Amino acid sequence: MRRERVDVAVVGGGPAGSAAALRLARHDLHVVQFTRQTVDSPDNDRFRSGEGALPGTLTALRRLNLPLEPSRWTLAEATQIRAHWPNGHESVDCLPHGRSIRMIDRNAFDLALWQAAQAAGVDGRNGWNVQRLLHEGKRCTGLVALNDSGEQIAVEASIVVDAGGRNAPSIQQFNLRRREYGDDYVVVVLFFDQAPGLQDDTWEMHFFDAETPAVVQGAYLTEGIVRFGLGTFLHSKQGSRLSPEAFFWQRLQKHPRLERRLRAGRIVLPPYARARLGYQTVHIAHAGLLLVGDAAGYFNPILGDGILMALRSAEIAAEVAIGAFTHGDFSEQRLRRYEQQYHRARWLRLWIARSLVAAHCRPALINLAGHNRTLRRLALLALTSP
Repeated sequence: MRRERVDVAVVGGGPAGSAAALRLARHDLHVVQFTRQTVDSPDNDRFRSGEGALPGTLTALRRLNLPLEPSRWTLAEATQIRAHWPNGHESVDCLPHGRSIRMIDRNAFDLALWQAAQAAGVDGRNGWNVQRLLHEGKRCTGLVALNDSGEQIAVEASIVVDAGGRNAPSIQQFNLRRREYGDDYVVVVLFFDQAPGLQDDTWEMHFFDAETPAVVQGAYLTEGIVRFGLGTFLHSKQGSRLSPEAFFWQRLQKHPRLERRLRAGRIVLPPYARARLGYQTVHIAHAGLLLVGDAAGYFNPILGDGILMALRSAEIAAEVAIGAFTHGDFSEQRLRRYEQQYHRARWLRLWIARSLVAAHCRPALINLAGHNRTLRRLALLALTSP
């Protein structure tokens, strides 16, 4: 097969891949970025991201030293959170001054970062399918990809940055996935043309009781489209032949007030379901290989910080990779510095998320948060810190 030689091969065209590629290219490295999908295709799903961009996400973007154009990919901004608690109590909390949760056009967001990486000198290759990684012993030495014409190419690289998501080539090839605490979780998302009472600046949360433990999150996206996602334990769906949409309505039967609101709307986009979202990745740094973004592990959407941690992991990985090129050392020992720093950056948010999942089926604990405004305020400050 035809062979190429580069400094860094980046797998994935999402935020983590583009942010890492951009940072590395700015240090005069020969960086090639591969993505299976055509990033700028009008057929890409604008609403596939179920999370909102947190204030920390904007801060991470600023550290990329890019001209910020949030209006290019922002659909709507939520500045307050309305929560419905298991005991019927309702609370409304404004986010700290100047902070918001942005609902994003994921296609436009990914495209903006991809184009920024190309402007920095990254060789971006749309429609290239990475088949496997090359390795000599325990050291990763590159990858094999099919180009957009179906030709097989071997790309040798000093470092491979795998930002291929939950099914990243390195995770599949080297069996790096492990169970995460609380991975017994399924999310079903429906898109409606309206939800009476939902304000376009409000992020809604509904916490249900122990009999039907679940959480529903709702948000306005754009004119004629609102999103409501149901998160619950996977074992409540296993064995059921219900479609995602039927399962969604079944779980809402004992919550007629919310059900009536949503039944008033019309479903305007196909629903989708995701199961077993949480997983750990065994060692995200190996000789010649760094895993970033969702490939580095994922908890679940409860914090909505997937993009934030994608950008943060790319930042740390790029710093460590640049140091490796400076010293000409791509060993596991040197690259493990990335793993250590990333775990330190992530531990608090991971601890909060695990605590929330542990309390998921304990309505008494959830109600405590619902009645304690100070506790809610501290949680909002922590989760929306810039």
